[in-house]
Amino acid sequence: MIGSFVQGYKKMKSPKGLTPRQREFLHLFGQGMYMKDIARDLKISVRTVAFHKYTIMQQFDIKSNAELVAFAIADQTRTTT
Repeated sequence: MIGSFVQGYKKMKSPKGLTPRQREFLHLFGQGMYMKDIARDLKISVRTVAFHKYTIMQQFDIKSNAELVAFAIADQTRTTT
């Protein structure tokens, strides 16, 4: 199911950067939070959290959770400096 959402989203013109909600997700994910805890904190479903995760991974050609964490840390550094 999530895969079909990502495939549909890929067909749309992808934005150059992250949305504010994607940044919120990325910040929490980069802190090592589990997807269900991120969902609770952001008051969204776990499926929506998964959608954000896989959309970011697809958009930036990220292949693993470790790469996503590194990306989150790098993004946090970029936005705070």
